[in-house]
Amino acid sequence: MAEDFWKDWPKMNLKATSAEYYFESYNHYGVHEDIFQDGVTIPAFQQAISQNAHIFQGKVVLEVCSGLGLCSLFAAKAGAQKVIAIEAHSELAEVSREIARRNGYEEG
Repeated sequence: MAEDFWKDWPKMNLKATSAEYYFESYNHYGVHEDIFQDGVTIPAFQQAISQNAHIFQGKVVLEVCSGLGLCSLFAAKAGAQKVIAIEAHSELAEVSREIARRNGYEEG
């Protein structure tokens, strides 16, 4: 299943040493695969945002440590005027931009 998910994406060189693992664990595809497969947390985030869309409508939303930008997409879908997703790892940020684009959300 992971191979299917990543087949359209460029190979990334994200790595972390054991000393950096705690702070750098989001550099690994496996972490993001686990997040997308989480059948409790992700639906809870989505439900919390969609059921409170009135809070997001017309607002500027900032997602810090956005990873692949899942909550940013939920905020955009809820009607945020603008979503700013900040991710320290440039490769994850690039993939996040492509995910947003493929879901109809362009930078602007």
